[in-house]
Amino acid sequence: MNNSFFLSLLVNAFVVLCVVTHSLYQACGNAFDEKKLNQKKGCDVSLGNWVFDDSHYPLYDASFDCPFIVKGFDCIGNGRPDHDYLKYKWKPIGCDLPRWSYVQIGNEIIEDMDYKEAYKIGLTTWAKWIDSNIDHSKIKVLFQGIAASHSGGVNCVEQTQPEEDLEPPHPALDIAKSILSNMTIPVDLLDITLLTQLRIDGHPSIYSGRGSSYVDCSHWCLAGVPDTWNEMLYAALVSN
Repeated sequence: MNNSFFLSLLVNAFVVLCVVTHSLYQACGNAFDEKKLNQKKGCDVSLGNWVFDDSHYPLYDASFDCPFIVKGFDCIGNGRPDHDYLKYKWKPIGCDLPRWSYVQIGNEIIEDMDYKEAYKIGLTTWAKWIDSNIDHSKIKVLFQGIAASHSGGVNCVEQTQPEEDLEPPHPALDIAKSILSNMTIPVDLLDITLLTQLRIDGHPSIYSGRGSSYVDCSHWCLAGVPDTWNEMLYAALVSN
């Protein structure tokens, strides 16, 4: 085979590639136009543009508001100097995506509701549904509480024993206890907050497999603390 033969193959391959690419471009363009036409029938949230909005975004401060965030996701906490990437929102054509901080109660939408109040309203709705729809003679209802995290400025590195001094419990725990205690259907609360608050030594710390520079004070080593949750669940299931 000579060079002209290979050149011919290359030219033919290029022509085929151009035809396929053009066809795909036309198909994508047609699909885009079709989606725009479909907007008249109802909003397609997948069709839109990114819009800069520094009046409402970012929606939250991940370093401050998200105690369970994986370190690799906390770009600001890891030193990223630019912040404009936090201020873009997705704007569908013909409608708006609901913001995280919106809470809908019936037909009313409330903006920037306090998270504790929103939790209380949501849990109350759940409790009413349980009371109205669950046959307690056939179904046992359990509600698991929240595990504590020691990532909020507390270093779990080199901690080898449980703590004795307690921090105040999360206010959401009191809300849950109050609502559950007033339900018609008895609900077993698997309250794991206290026992996890005491176990600062139970986290992976620098032993998560991501290197000594990564400190995990939110998750738990296994075997360890989560095994106690299973024992609590088993105790609740076999009790009267």
